[in-house]
Amino acid sequence: MQALICSKKNQDNCRYKIGSLKPGQWQTVEFRAVAARIGWGMSGPSLDGDVLDNIKLTFSGDATDRVLLDNVEILE
Repeated sequence: MQALICSKKNQDNCRYKIGSLKPGQWQTVEFRAVAARIGWGMSGPSLDGDVLDNIKLTFSGDATDRVLLDNVEILE
């Protein structure tokens, strides 16, 4: 799973990889937007000094895989 954040300043997407879990496993995830990095490999600059327009959570898995989001909070 990853957070995908649009960067108008860099005209590209920033990514923050959340990682994978085993079935039935829970994980609390907290991160600051400046931890996200430009590019597929997350090797580019951060969002420092950028305005956050949107954030998308993307999930890649098999057709039978599921993810449960609970208590989501995005702070400004």
